[in-house]
Amino acid sequence: LYRIPPGWIDMLYPQVYWEQIQKNCLKYDLDPYFVLAILREDSRFEYGDIQTRDTTRLFKIKSSVLKDISIRLGDPWTDRKEFMTPDRVIRYAVFYIAWLRDNFDDNLLYTITAYGTDPEMATQLIHGSKNINHSAIALMKAIPYPETREYVQHVLDSYVIYSLIYPNSTLKIKPWKLPDETH
Repeated sequence: LYRIPPGWIDMLYPQVYWEQIQKNCLKYDLDPYFVLAILREDSRFEYGDIQTRDTTRLFKIKSSVLKDISIRLGDPWTDRKEFMTPDRVIRYAVFYIAWLRDNFDDNLLYTITAYGTDPEMATQLIHGSKNINHSAIALMKAIPYPETREYVQHVLDSYVIYSLIYPNSTLKIKPWKLPDETH
C-alpha cells in the first residue's frame, strides 16, 4: 500500500456514497467499510437501472429480496426502475447485510457467503463445517462453488485493505468466530 502513488488509493478504494452508507450503518452498528468492501466487489461503484440477472447494479440483491426488505422497512413496493435510487438501494443493502450478520452470529465468512449466494447455502456451510478444522482457510475451502469462494475472498481482501487505509474502521464483525454448536 505504501508504494502506491498518491491519489491512487482513493481511486482504487474510494469512500463512494459515504454519507448514505455511514448514516445507515450507524442504525445497525455495522462497519461502513465492510459495506464499502461489498459494494466495491458487487459493482465497482457503478450505478445503473437493473442488471439482467434480477439484481440492482449498485449492490447485487435479487428483486425478491428487495421486495421483502421493502415490506420489512414499511416501504411500498413499486416499479423497480423508479423505486431503486442509490439512497434506497444503500438503505436496503445495509439492512440486509446487518440482518445476515445477526442471523449468522457475527461470522464474517458466513455473512459474506449468505450475501453472495443466499442464507440457505451459508447455513449448509455451517452444518458441513462442523467436521472440518475451523481455520478461515478451511472454511473458505468448504464453500462448494468456486465463484462464491472467489467472491468471499475478494470482499475479505477489500475489507482488509479498507481497514488498513482508513484507520477509523472498526471490525464490528468478528472475522473468524467459530459457529455456535446449537445451529
